[in-house]
Amino acid sequence: ALSLVKLGATPIRFQDLLCCKEIQASSSFIAMEVLLLCLAIRRNKQLRRVDFSEVSANLTVDTVKDLVDSLRQLRGSGCPALDEVCFKGVNLFPRDMEDGSGDVLDLNGPKVVMDRSFLAPLLVFVLEKGRFLKSLDFRNNEFGHETEHIIDAVLTLEREGRLTTYNGVPIHGVAKEEFSLEKEPVMPHGICVFASTYLARSS
Repeated sequence: ALSLVKLGATPIRFQDLLCCKEIQASSSFIAMEVLLLCLAIRRNKQLRRVDFSEVSANLTVDTVKDLVDSLRQLRGSGCPALDEVCFKGVNLFPRDMEDGSGDVLDLNGPKVVMDRSFLAPLLVFVLEKGRFLKSLDFRNNEFGHETEHIIDAVLTLEREGRLTTYNGVPIHGVAKEEFSLEKEPVMPHGICVFASTYLARSS
């Protein structure tokens, strides 16, 4: 069986990608090695945690889509959701969000807008499964051309799940005549969700 693959400076122990419970992408990984990891783990039914925090610069929307395809295949084969998926500044806990032990997803970090468009396909995937989520906070996060997909996933979760708050905004409305979003970094996607939920029902 294939044991080593060399795409960059250091050979990768290919069998580890197929059987280890925890995998951490090395900071030495080049983009093709990150892609190989994302594709190979679809055969790893033991996987519980994967960490991309040291290779965020080599992650693209397409690479993360391949990761999501792998996670879908694992779920389709009967494997439970992963315990944790890590990126630089972001830790996601798919199993907790799916079984209801975690009902908040908060990506609102430093008061600097972050471009996390590469992460959007994975966020959409976990939102599809996270029907117990009550609060999402994606303030100070931009998703570029993937924004529409994020909005659609949030609106689906609001209709079919238990979501009540998005980017600090109560999407079911507030019991007062005046509601201000002044100086709040709710982001364009937050305004779209607010307009499609509370405002739409109030008109």
